[in-house]
Amino acid sequence: MRENHKTISIKLINFKELKTKIKINLQLIEYISKENFKFGSKYSFIETIEGDSINIEIPTGKCVGTIELFSSKTIPFYKRYTGFNTIYFGINENRTKLDFHTDKCYPKAFYSYRMLNSLQNAIFCNDLKIDDKNYSFRFTAKDETNLNETRTIGLTYVGISTGLSEAFVYYPYAPFILISGFFGFTQNDIVINSEMLE
Repeated sequence: MRENHKTISIKLINFKELKTKIKINLQLIEYISKENFKFGSKYSFIETIEGDSINIEIPTGKCVGTIELFSSKTIPFYKRYTGFNTIYFGINENRTKLDFHTDKCYPKAFYSYRMLNSLQNAIFCNDLKIDDKNYSFRFTAKDETNLNETRTIGLTYVGISTGLSEAFVYYPYAPFILISGFFGFTQNDIVINSEMLE
């Protein structure tokens, strides 16, 4: 391990058949007083995870930001499964600084229109203090999936309405077939939970 760095360990449970990507965006924060702070340098990391765990070296300091996990699996012409989970440190889902009055994290599930009306599970925690210890995070994909009717109907509508345009007079089914081949016909949300282990 490099000097002035600590390790964040991420463990995945029940992600065998899913393509999973991790994205970390952290920014150092320094408090001048309780209400006043200034931001420092940023740290970013994006990688597709092969296997069921990954270790990442993070610079030491107090940080705000996110650890995001995106998982997907597509069976062409049949189904697409997608799941999102984000751990927020010191900020909310709009990336606005929050003042936490507790050290405990709290969970929240909501539909994110930024992610095409996908179910997104999240936990919100205080600032991440990377100074004297390593951190471990565990993400668990549930076996159950939920049909996302909004995305299913939306993509079906796009495929059919595009096929009815003048550009596809001779091949009206082509856009629908391409869209369902690439994205799957039904869109399903995977429930992914996360927790911070110490």
